[in-house]
Amino acid sequence: MNKLKIIPFFFLAVLLLLTACSSKQGTGETGEDRFQDEREYLIMANLTESDKGIYGVEWGEEYSPIFFVDKTTGKKTILCQKVNCKHNSEECPAVENGIVGCLAYSNGTLYFLVQKLEKEELELQLYSMKEDGSKKKKLHTFKNVRIFPNQAGLYKGKIVISAQTQKELEDGSGLTTAEPSIVMYDLKTKKETVLLNGAENEGKYTVPCGGSENGIYLVQMPWEDTEQGQECEYLRYDFETGKLSEVYKTTISNMQIIKNDILYLQSEGKQKLEKYNIKTQEKKVVLEWQDDADEIWAREDYIEFRKNTEEGEEKKVYCNWYDFEEEKYLFDEYQDLNKIKVEDKTENGYWIYKEGEPYFYHLEDKSWQKIEEIK
Repeated sequence: MNKLKIIPFFFLAVLLLLTACSSKQGTGETGEDRFQDEREYLIMANLTESDKGIYGVEWGEEYSPIFFVDKTTGKKTILCQKVNCKHNSEECPAVENGIVGCLAYSNGTLYFLVQKLEKEELELQLYSMKEDGSKKKKLHTFKNVRIFPNQAGLYKGKIVISAQTQKELEDGSGLTTAEPSIVMYDLKTKKETVLLNGAENEGKYTVPCGGSENGIYLVQMPWEDTEQGQECEYLRYDFETGKLSEVYKTTISNMQIIKNDILYLQSEGKQKLEKYNIKTQEKKVVLEWQDDADEIWAREDYIEFRKNTEEGEEKKVYCNWYDFEEEKYLFDEYQDLNKIKVEDKTENGYWIYKEGEPYFYHLEDKSWQKIEEIK
């Protein structure tokens, strides 16, 4: 029996962060930078991509510098131009004290969020730097959010985040954690706006999940999602009118993932994947399968099929992955999850850990390129 998992790309506050690449754009014909938030909604995560390479966070016990991997050479370096820098203090341009993550690259600039402790108070701050690591600066300290977000996105010059806020207890004795609020910061006007107040949205867990012309999509589900029969709904927030409207509703037990204006859907118990266009309301089947997978996990750019086996006394998990955009499987056969771990999609393939080592896997010719760290 298929066991469906819904993974709408939440961050687990405070330390467990999602590592999904930003959304990808098609090749531009004008020669301009393809990675622009004006063109497509960019998920802010622990890895993000530019035309030249991949940016990410190098986790450390005390400091977590930002790194860069060149897509041509596969060389990985800390995003720092200081000579003889050890990248172990705030003197390093690639380091910022606090929890660093939610990166997004757009049109020559890297944006990222940092949760800090300032004067014994938690703060959530937004930073930017040039793609070479220079000119780092703090852009904004959020007024309505203090902790690291569940999810964040960059779209049309606007940072949109979902994060827990606080509300007063009914007896007036103090504060408690409220459902997630949706907060937006406009990079152009420098204005912070609460789009949805979690304290007034009882029982709902809401995160941004995509962009649509002059608005964004939000996915909303019950705060307690133990009942798979409960409803999950997609909303659209219009930047001009400031209004929310419902665009699609289904049950939690059905798998769904959104890319631009397309929802990929699998009804519970059915071994087929459908593509639903939110604008035209047209639906068509894009994939059918015969194998009875034990688990199916939805990701941003692909779905993961899992088979759980027992080999003697050893339990093993075998996986294969199906790419939405390319509409094909990554491998001809299921792979041992202990040996092959798909981390993220890149413009021309995937970032995969093979036998514990990082590689670029080029889907077109199924070739491997080793990622090597420069000390």
